[in-house]
Amino acid sequence: MDTQSKSMGLSRFIILIPHKDALRALEEYRQRLFSSGVVSAHSFPMAAPLAEVSRPLSLKELKELSRNIRSLTEKTNGMISFSYSVVAAKSRPAPLLNPKHFGFSFFGFRLNLSIDETTFPNTVKNIRIFTQPVLCAALEKSLENEEFTGIIGDSGAKPVYFRAASLANLAIHQLDESDYSFEWRKYESVWLPAWKTGSRIK
Repeated sequence: MDTQSKSMGLSRFIILIPHKDALRALEEYRQRLFSSGVVSAHSFPMAAPLAEVSRPLSLKELKELSRNIRSLTEKTNGMISFSYSVVAAKSRPAPLLNPKHFGFSFFGFRLNLSIDETTFPNTVKNIRIFTQPVLCAALEKSLENEEFTGIIGDSGAKPVYFRAASLANLAIHQLDESDYSFEWRKYESVWLPAWKTGSRIK
């Protein structure tokens, strides 16, 4: 559900959005989860939350972050990847800034991307970072939930690689505390710098 978020009770995230070609595998998996009764399979955008923040990042800050993330991919020739073999991994961050507004863990495909405080511009304060980001396939309220057992992707499938990805601010608001209904607004995105073989990011 992509719509105008309310001003009250918002949680804000910085998300990484792979190129649409790389998202096909995630969309197929989300559909499998939803068909299997996982109602939270469409509760979050098809993206990887990188951090929860207290305010939206400016365009300048997003561009700096995009350069920093691109520099993290130098050893992999500019590639970011995820694999079906780790689809069952759950990403549980440090306590969120406001757990009352967003008390969920993210379940999905783990990216081969590790980030920390130094990845973000030093102007960004009051932040909770997901050091091992996952492309969100579903949300869950408890790590003890066995709802996803047996709904695993093809472990023999080749990893999915992509270079093209964008960053965006996301505001998300829970509509009903008793279920997984949300509304969100994704703001203007910034693409990671283009990768040029044999060159380093400046």
